[in-house]
Amino acid sequence: SGSVAVTCAPASGSVFPLGETTVSCVASDAAGNRASGSFTVTITPAGAPPVEPAPHRLFMPVIMR
Repeated sequence: SGSVAVTCAPASGSVFPLGETTVSCVASDAAGNRASGSFTVTITPAGAPPVEPAPHRLFMPVIMR
């Protein structure tokens, strides 16, 4: 059928929170064929290296005066 549109949720351009978010996508052609898939987006605080597996903790710098 040629190129078909792919729809994802959350949509492209969305703002993601800290942590992991699963993005699910689907595409269908004119003949009714359908394909779907998903992937994970991981957002970490700026400058922090990703930790495997994700401990679900936020690392915050401590400034002592």
